Amino acid sequence: MNILALLLITASLIHGNIEKDDNFDYFELTLIYPTSVCRTQETINDFCKVPVDAVPWTIHGLWPNRNDGSFPQFCGGETKKFVLSKLVPIEEKLERNWPNLLVTQSVSSLWKHEWTKHGTCAEIVEEVNDEIKYFNKSLALHEQFDIFGYQTF
Repeated sequence: MNILALLLITASLIHGNIEKDDNFDYFELTLIYPTSVCRTQETINDFCKVPVDAVPWTIHGLWPNRNDGSFPQFCGGETKKFVLSKLVPIEEKLERNWPNLLVTQSVSSLWKHEWTKHGTCAEIVEEVNDEIKYFNKSLALHEQFDIFGYQTF
């Protein structure tokens, strides 16, 4: 299947059990079609590779966002550092569903970036208030919103 344009699918998820907070209003689950990413990013073509066992639509991130279009970022400081060993129980699932496409970086570098930039800002929501919960919820939402099952190319 040849797709020349980068496809970015977002599912805006409003968490109904939290009160309005000045920090953020909703989550955005962002998915990518990795084959298209590697084909359209000419500057990284030599460094971009879709893992053989990756699912067709992969997670790019779960991002807290505000209704005005802004978003919080890098909220953890020194207290919420990324710890890869916490993800060992789900590491294989992450590699298939949330792969890093850049071969010049470690497999976990995208996870570290997403946790540090976005995940640390979601701690007011119990379901994602630590590293393992954040990644598990992202994986669960990815399964729930099966984009591959809905595509019509």
